[in-house]
Amino acid sequence: QRQVGEFGSTPRTLTRVQIMRRRPTNMASLPLPLPLLPLLLAAVVVVAPCRSLLVIGRWHCHGALFTAKRQIARRTSSVAEATSSAGRCVNWLEDLGLDEAQVKKSVTRFPKLLTCSVEDNMKLMVQWFKELGLDDAEVKKTMVRHPWLLALSLENNVKPKVQWFKSFGMDDRQVKRTVMRFPHLLHCSLNSNLKPTAQWLNDLGMEESQAKRAVLGLPVLLALRIEKNLEPKVQWLKDIGMDDVQFFKTIAQFPDLFKYSFENNLKPKVQMLRDWGFADSQIAKLLSIHPRLFGLSAKRLAHRGSVLAARGPLRDQSLGSVMGLNDAKFAARFE
Repeated sequence: QRQVGEFGSTPRTLTRVQIMRRRPTNMASLPLPLPLLPLLLAAVVVVAPCRSLLVIGRWHCHGALFTAKRQIARRTSSVAEATSSAGRCVNWLEDLGLDEAQVKKSVTRFPKLLTCSVEDNMKLMVQWFKELGLDDAEVKKTMVRHPWLLALSLENNVKPKVQWFKSFGMDDRQVKRTVMRFPHLLHCSLNSNLKPTAQWLNDLGMEESQAKRAVLGLPVLLALRIEKNLEPKVQWLKDIGMDDVQFFKTIAQFPDLFKYSFENNLKPKVQMLRDWGFADSQIAKLLSIHPRLFGLSAKRLAHRGSVLAARGPLRDQSLGSVMGLNDAKFAARFE
């Protein structure tokens, strides 16, 4: 024990423990050594922002973790839904009669088929195919070759186009033939592709009957691009020497001409006729009467021309008439 009298007016005896526990009530009243003041200020400036950054970083980590968990949950749900939709699609195709190889081929050609609605798209299109007159074998063949057809909207896409086709005079049999031969017409835009091409044919000056004949003969003519395909061929035929009457007659009889390549088909054949001694005016007349000469292969045309040339001078009338013979009849008559 020791006598301590500094903390009160009356000296009293305190134990060592009491002395150690005794603290001044006002800490600010204690003197602070001046050399420690800059260090204390530096600690406040550095530690406080670091603590704030630690809190903010912890908050961002928790937020990012929550966002990641939510995205994973959504993706898991989407994957499960997509898997279920794909399973329903495959099961429906198999129930329709497609074997495993055909289902695989359809999905490979059009992977989005697995995301199509069976009820809203696929069943409706198959039912429409059958109403159009396709039997089960033709339906399966169409689905394997052109599976994207099953993704079309029947009410908003297919029926308006079919109704417009019928305005050209197509009956159900011709509509069926068009869908089977040129299914990509159903994928074309009615207002951006089909109608402008039909209007272009009318603007050329063709009679309505000739335009309809051309469309019925080659429905895919409506899907060809005007600037890059139709107009250059029209100009080329007129440069040969065709007048409007000959041109309209050629197009009405053989619209397939617009499918052929300039460099690989049309120009070589016309040059072949020139080499045989035909003038451009004769070529224009020959093609307007027998436009299917363009449909012969260059090899076949050259062979028959050489056989006929060996028998005497070629004439446009005889050339056009004999080119339509099959190989057996041509050989029996001229070889």
